[in-house]
Amino acid sequence: MEVVKCPYCSEYHDFDPQDLIEDQLLQAECFNCEKSFTYTVTISRYIEASKAECLNGGEHNFNEMKSMYGNKKTTICSNCGLVKKKAGFIVN
Repeated sequence: MEVVKCPYCSEYHDFDPQDLIEDQLLQAECFNCEKSFTYTVTISRYIEASKAECLNGGEHNFNEMKSMYGNKKTTICSNCGLVKKKAGFIVN
């Protein structure tokens, strides 16, 4: 559930974000003051950069991870995503 505050009386209202379309002007009625108001939904993206020394001649930081599908384990570099297999390497 998400929350929107009534611009008239400051009462908070819950709504289901699955029913929303980004940047569409929507209407709601406050159950407290019974006034109608409009709102829009904006979805933000956040991008974060990380150092990957292994892409610049440094060592890979391999970690063994359990697969989501079955009991297989995969060895992956936590910096660049390189997958290590017994017979060699496969780049993701």
